[in-house]
Amino acid sequence: MGKQVLIRRIKTGRRSKSAVVDPVVMLYQFAAKAEFPNATRSFDTLFLLTGEEWPVDSKDEQVRKGVEKYQDAADGIRAGEFEPKPNERTCPKCPHYFICPGKAEE
Repeated sequence: MGKQVLIRRIKTGRRSKSAVVDPVVMLYQFAAKAEFPNATRSFDTLFLLTGEEWPVDSKDEQVRKGVEKYQDAADGIRAGEFEPKPNERTCPKCPHYFICPGKAEE
């Protein structure tokens, strides 16, 4: 029997509608396929608040689009193009929140 690999994302809250289609989940799937090409892979998200395990079964096209989003960001960073884009919802969670040059522009 071949190798079996479980990739699990752990979230502290409860499941939201967007939690399962988050592009970062697509990165996990892409990386697992690259690292374990001959293994049977399964993916899930564990929500600690409820103890719910939610299976993730993304199609290849979804994975490709999710990875593309991050590939574009990585290419921009390599090229030295990483302009801050302040956003009142995501900025407070950012580790650079207090030193971000984009905050000065607000």
